[in-house]
Amino acid sequence: MGRDTDYAAWPGVEVTDDWSQVPESELLRDCIAHLDDEGLRYYLPAFMVWLLDDYDEDPWFDDADMAVIGTMSVIAPGKESRAERYAMFDGWTPGQRAAIAAHVEALPRLVELDQADATLVERAIRDYWGRFLPKD
Repeated sequence: MGRDTDYAAWPGVEVTDDWSQVPESELLRDCIAHLDDEGLRYYLPAFMVWLLDDYDEDPWFDDADMAVIGTMSVIAPGKESRAERYAMFDGWTPGQRAAIAAHVEALPRLVELDQADATLVERAIRDYWGRFLPKD
């Protein structure tokens, strides 16, 4: 795509002050894997909420599947990207990390994860997110 074509395809109005108002079309257009720390800090809550309704909804590979894969790779990364992903959260507030941890911990009860994602979530809680959950 050329520069003029890219600009013409841009919607012109982007929600930048309230992540809860980000439309699904924007989430599907923006690849979470390519967000920098600031972008991830803004969009991740929207992706996590979206994930609750759209995890494995459609059996065909499409933009929604890419958003699911991208979101899961941020909150429950595989072995090869774990250190890099978790390091991104070093500068986040304790409240932000606690909110993500609570979401990751609840995810298996809220959606039917496939076996691979269930294993990654379990490992993510054990190895990283568990430290941000309230102690009993």
